[in-house]
Amino acid sequence: MADANQIQQNLNNAEYDWANDIYGFNDSQKWTNYYHQLEQQYVGILKEKAQINLKMQSDMKGWMDREAIRQHGLKQERRAYEKSLQIYGQQAGFNSIGAEIALNDSARAYQDTLTSLGFQDRDLLLKYHEGGETAAYETEGLTQRINQADEVAQLQVRGAKLNKDIAQAEAALDKLGLRQGLDETRAKAAFKMQDLRKEYLQKEGAQRNLGQAGRSAGKAIQALLASHGATQAAIVDSISRADASEALNFRKLSEGLENTANKTNLRYAEIAKNLSHTVDQAQHAQTGIGMKFSQLGRRTEFGREQVAASRDSAELQYGADQQRILMDKFQADLSAWGSLQLKPEATPVESLPIITPLMERTTVPKPGEAPKPQMGVDTVDGYNALGDMVNFGLGALMTTNPATANAGAGMMVDSGSNFIGNTF
Repeated sequence: MADANQIQQNLNNAEYDWANDIYGFNDSQKWTNYYHQLEQQYVGILKEKAQINLKMQSDMKGWMDREAIRQHGLKQERRAYEKSLQIYGQQAGFNSIGAEIALNDSARAYQDTLTSLGFQDRDLLLKYHEGGETAAYETEGLTQRINQADEVAQLQVRGAKLNKDIAQAEAALDKLGLRQGLDETRAKAAFKMQDLRKEYLQKEGAQRNLGQAGRSAGKAIQALLASHGATQAAIVDSISRADASEALNFRKLSEGLENTANKTNLRYAEIAKNLSHTVDQAQHAQTGIGMKFSQLGRRTEFGREQVAASRDSAELQYGADQQRILMDKFQADLSAWGSLQLKPEATPVESLPIITPLMERTTVPKPGEAPKPQMGVDTVDGYNALGDMVNFGLGALMTTNPATANAGAGMMVDSGSNFIGNTF
């Protein structure tokens, strides 16, 4: 019996040594596992950090590339906007220059129109004043013509009167000459009668002195008387003829004076009629001049009204041209403004990539101290409590420390406190 207990004790001692070895092995194994888990956790953290850094660098590179693209696009948009703004400014300046040129052309055309209308108005006034001067000159000419006609009429009247006076003077002279001739003829006849009487007396005395008597002397004396009577009758006849001729000449002179007076009166009437006709013609011409000047005045007034209407129309047209030019400029400016691009606005900056946080890891628990194997109770005397103690200790360890449970999971003890084996 003692030998059997000793054998059992030896077995127990051997099992105790084996349990100590197993305990040491398990203890080193759990610490190895602990540090291996710490190393794996550290390597995992490094790997995760590397992945996070790689992802962060990739995200940052993508963000920077997208930001560069955004900045480049914004820069291009700004360049396009500035270019369109420059083109708009150039177009607006060109529109202003074009509008200014058009306004200057319109103003010049308007000024030319006003100048032309001013010249037309001045030409109308000059023609009117020239017509007035011409009318005044023609009126003065007509007045001079009337005065000249009056002067000519007066000269003609004076001439007719002078001719009448001359005719009367000549008639008077002729009448005086005729009277003188008649008187001279009568005187000559008287002298001749006296001469004849003397001659007769001388002849009669001479005949009587002849001493003849009787019929011969009578016949001689009768012959002398007959000759003296015939001569005397001839003288008387010549005086009668001279009286008759004088009366005829006087009649001719009277009729000539009467004819001269009639002609003079007729000449007076003719002069008066010519003067009247001249005055009538001058008055008619004056009326025509007045009518022409009045017509010229009406045409001038009508022409000036046309010039004024044309000036008003030109002013309205000038205003309309200015409005049209300004509207064209406004439309061109609107067209240029419509081609102006919108001022670029920067898109919101993309948020920086979010740094991926490290994963939360549970702390690797340090392995707990498992109860060391105890020497079994001496079974030499037949008492066996070691199995119960080991089983109780292992059960408590398994319930309180999972790592220890894992470390000792491969070790099983039977109810007799005997280690059955390791299940690793």
